[in-house]
Amino acid sequence: MSGRADGSDHSRRTSRKHGCCCPACLKLHKQYEVRKAQLKQEGRWQPFTDPAPVREHLERLRRETGFGPRAIADLTGVGYFTIVRVAGWHKHLRGPSKIHTWRAERILAFWPTHNQIPKRMLVSATGTHRRIQALMVKGWCLAWLSREMGTDRSVLSWTLKLPQVEARTAQRVRALYDRLWNQEPPQQTRQERRAVNMTRARARAAKWMPPLAWDDDSIDDPEAVPDRGARETRDQALTEDSDWLMAVEGFDLVQAAERLGVSHVYLAKARSRWAQKLSDEVTDAC
Repeated sequence: MSGRADGSDHSRRTSRKHGCCCPACLKLHKQYEVRKAQLKQEGRWQPFTDPAPVREHLERLRRETGFGPRAIADLTGVGYFTIVRVAGWHKHLRGPSKIHTWRAERILAFWPTHNQIPKRMLVSATGTHRRIQALMVKGWCLAWLSREMGTDRSVLSWTLKLPQVEARTAQRVRALYDRLWNQEPPQQTRQERRAVNMTRARARAAKWMPPLAWDDDSIDDPEAVPDRGARETRDQALTEDSDWLMAVEGFDLVQAAERLGVSHVYLAKARSRWAQKLSDEVTDAC
């Protein structure tokens, strides 16, 4: 037999359960058996695990991204009914007391990228709120932000009040934030300066956080807390390491960030935070 007649995806389970002998299935099956033997030899072989963390992860996926069991199953390669049973999303299917470790690892490792989320799907507005608020801390008023996005001011104003927004709205705000987080708003005219001052005053009154207080990998997490300067040591280390890579190795910012294991936006923010700290120290000394 060279493969399955139904044309479904091939995996280790396909090879074992359906007797598929295609090269892809045999290769995956061999990798699994080698890994299994290695773990057994080390005394770490654990074919089953507790489903509770998986259940919590599935609930968070549905709550924050709107993904249902079918979408999760398609993107993780774990069966639809396994997803439904583990998550407890079917009243007639009792939740399992254990789950295969490989299935648990696939589910726990999955979090959809922004491009995988359908544009009209409702997602948590947490990250969208924080990005708009952070830009307003810098003085970008809603009228400017709306103009930059090509939408009406009332749309952004209403967005700040919603618990969920469409994925396409979140993506547009994310793109705007990535472009403006380190840019100052225009202040050439008296009207522009007034708008900046009023926006900053509103942000201070609401105690919103600036862009440098948020990490790109946690700004969308409702449980994340803003950084109020606790990472000065890490910022210094990243700045010094990236300075060396760029001066000695000839790296640019993107290459240095990749070598250091962070995103280039995160590295730019860390460098900016450290430069601001040094500048503040010099000012205080004078």
